[in-house]
Amino acid sequence: VRSDYPAEIVDAACSIARLDRESRVLEIGCGTGKLTEALTAPSLRVEAVDPGERMIEVARRRVGGGADVEFRVGRFESVELPAHAFAAAFSATAFHWVDPTFGWAKVATVLRPGGVFALLTYLGFSPLDEQIHTVWTDVRPESLEWVPRQRKAVFDGMEARLGNVSEVWAWLNQRDAMARD
Repeated sequence: VRSDYPAEIVDAACSIARLDRESRVLEIGCGTGKLTEALTAPSLRVEAVDPGERMIEVARRRVGGGADVEFRVGRFESVELPAHAFAAAFSATAFHWVDPTFGWAKVATVLRPGGVFALLTYLGFSPLDEQIHTVWTDVRPESLEWVPRQRKAVFDGMEARLGNVSEVWAWLNQRDAMARD
């Protein structure tokens, strides 16, 4: 159901990270491979991690046999990855599943000095998204604290937290990234 990630966004992230053909990048939470496919278009060398074996099967079919992608089954937190090996790390609508007490530090460890972490997400303010939010609000359990936000509240909250990417991400995903158990 979710749209593909626009090539312009992927191109902008690659430009900011100064990636070129054959740059080694990590994708955290590849799912069905929508972003994986976009990352292979500029001939990047992609290592993609996802806990779902069946999701990875779909991603493999999507990118085909000619792409330079190594898939790893497992949670990002537990998959062994070489330190300082990646020019960039990408996560598209998946990093909110990573344990924030561990995930941010692991990203910093796997990136080479000067590496870039690109977080992409789908905010969803189309008429269809608004209908889905209405249904979700009607059926969600009272115990669930996550609630859909209006566009203005989302952007105001992001702007108020622009000095700290983990706080912006926590705001978007309604999760306290700084919480410690």
